[in-house]
Amino acid sequence: MKGIVFTEFIELVEDTFSMDMVDDILDDCDLDSGGAYTSVGLYDYNEMLQLVGALSKRSDTPIPDLLHVFGKHLIYKFSSNFSSMFEAAPDAFTFLEGIDNHVHLEVRKLYPDAELPQLGTERPDAN
Repeated sequence: MKGIVFTEFIELVEDTFSMDMVDDILDDCDLDSGGAYTSVGLYDYNEMLQLVGALSKRSDTPIPDLLHVFGKHLIYKFSSNFSSMFEAAPDAFTFLEGIDNHVHLEVRKLYPDAELPQLGTERPDAN
């Protein structure tokens, strides 16, 4: 998983909770990286699972709620930092449907070893 996801997660925890909370969740986890992330590094996805789980326990917040907040944080940051990727899509579904074919394609050019999630969308009706 790309380091930018980790660095944004750490930033969210610090902004939402505190730097002490960041230290606490890093201490709670057995991370191969030691919890030292760079935005361009590659890290094991399981480290993110550990961090989210530790934050859930420490904050007494359900994991789905944390993931929702983190998703909102990421979309805001990515839309600010990578606006050209968002400008081409008229709506959120179109953007999400294009991630694998456009965004991930570009990421793989720069980082051939990147492990990227596959995203799927479902449009149950016209709305």
